[in-house]
Amino acid sequence: MQTSTEFMPESIFRINYTFEHDELYPEIKRLLSSIRMPGFRPGRVTMAVADTVYGKNAVYHEVASKKIGNGYQKILEENSIKYIGNGMFNMEPYDKNQPYVFHYDFYYEGKPEIGEYKGFKLVVPKTEVTDEMMENQIQTELRKQTSRTAVTDRPCKSGDQVNVSYEGTIDGVAFEGGKSESSTFVLGEGRNLADLDNGIVGMTVNEERDVPVHFPEDYHGESVRGKDAVFHVKLNSITEISVPELDDDFVQDVSEFDTVEAYRANIRKDLEEKCAEQDKSARNERILREIMKTSDFTVPLPYLQNQVNAMIQDQAAQYARFGLKYEDFLKANNMTIDSVAQSLMPSALRTLREYFVARELIERENITADDADLKAYLVRGIAEDRVDEYMGSLSETEKEEFMNSCKLDKLYDIIAETCEFTYVAPGDPALRDEPAAEAKTEAAAAEETTETTEAGKE
Repeated sequence: MQTSTEFMPESIFRINYTFEHDELYPEIKRLLSSIRMPGFRPGRVTMAVADTVYGKNAVYHEVASKKIGNGYQKILEENSIKYIGNGMFNMEPYDKNQPYVFHYDFYYEGKPEIGEYKGFKLVVPKTEVTDEMMENQIQTELRKQTSRTAVTDRPCKSGDQVNVSYEGTIDGVAFEGGKSESSTFVLGEGRNLADLDNGIVGMTVNEERDVPVHFPEDYHGESVRGKDAVFHVKLNSITEISVPELDDDFVQDVSEFDTVEAYRANIRKDLEEKCAEQDKSARNERILREIMKTSDFTVPLPYLQNQVNAMIQDQAAQYARFGLKYEDFLKANNMTIDSVAQSLMPSALRTLREYFVARELIERENITADDADLKAYLVRGIAEDRVDEYMGSLSETEKEEFMNSCKLDKLYDIIAETCEFTYVAPGDPALRDEPAAEAKTEAAAAEETTETTEAGKE
């Protein structure tokens, strides 16, 4: 038996085994003679019959694998190969005039190829907190304290929430979509046609009324577009919606502050911190994009398959949370697990490439993280007085994942110190430079990986 090794495409390490005819043939003949099969006398089972029953080349594989034993492990160790999953044992087409040749293939995790990863010139967003953003946030906080009171002693008015039953007719004939036993909405909110809202205003609970409505020429329902209708409406209930005013009393009730000025200042501070986090995330994404333009990593097939399977499981879990079956969704959309897996390949490939490239850079920069780093990282999204409790509740796996996020955050900060940034407002055209070429490359790589997978199944 002779052995040789070679590195193959797609992160495969191959061990070649070559046996001379006399090394294997006696064992093959002995194994065939030991096979007992109905319809054949002992020792009369041919190789062709054995291939049909046990699988092509099964006898060859059985004999060769016994000869090889666990010797492959020493070869892997000598070549510093940390393999993934199980090896794939294959035989070259047999020619009785040539030696037997077997291949033992192992997927292994190689090292990413990384080009320049510092000193980029990038356009990144920088968000300025405006008065409009402040007012929107304040209104959101006010709406959280909205009170709702049932009303029975007055007619409804614009701004009230009402529940109505109605049926619409055109020339005395009911039309599709024009009936509801219970519809709840806020008058004047713009959900309904203005004619209908205006016609309901002034009604009292249990009152019934015919409301004339004209459908605009651009109405989304083609069958009623431009037509006049009459809706018979019954008002079932009125709910008064009261949004509190922003004053010192409100501030003292809902916050730790005493004055509107202090409350506003804190909201601005929170908005500035959130915007800074969003801007930093966008900056990091652009740094990573530049790194990946000059970097690559051949993702071992088992990793890619596991990533795609995890993404499919996440999708299925999301549907399950809503009481839906993922299989029903696939069937309704004429999809299969295989077609979903194919569509997820580019995203999975990109995610894994980015992960391994980032991990390699973290090692190059000797970046570490400790509990203090983790606390500083978590406090950006969790109240400071709850961080210690939250950290204590983390499993080892969860803690490790957060530590990796801390290291990645440090990596981006290190790289950012070497970069030259041009700051623009979010939405600036300079930010709309989606990497179409990269997307095409990822799709092509995913397709090539799929073809390799399919070829391996044959």
